[in-house]
Amino acid sequence: MVFEETDHTLRCRFQGDLHSANCESLEPQLAEQVDTALIRNPGIALEFDLKEVGLVTSVFLRVCIFYARKVGSKRFRIVNLRENVKRVFVCSGLLDVMSYTDKGKGFDVSG
Repeated sequence: MVFEETDHTLRCRFQGDLHSANCESLEPQLAEQVDTALIRNPGIALEFDLKEVGLVTSVFLRVCIFYARKVGSKRFRIVNLRENVKRVFVCSGLLDVMSYTDKGKGFDVSG
């Protein structure tokens, strides 16, 4: 996982398959980076870049929901979804709380 921070956004670039074992090992580093960014800038947006991700499971969906709630739904984004990863979000029913935007090529959490 690679982190890039600008004045307004913390981008987390994930790689590989995001299944339970991988998510568990990524969680401490992700939590630390997000918490530190929020201390520096409470209004920072959080972006999960999944361009290099081949698989996501329900555990990663839980991670997305957790961080969307943590930073606020208007400031959380998932971008660069491969078609098979996008299908997981569709099949999970998360499109009821997330809407697809062509501009960002990803999902914006709403509500």
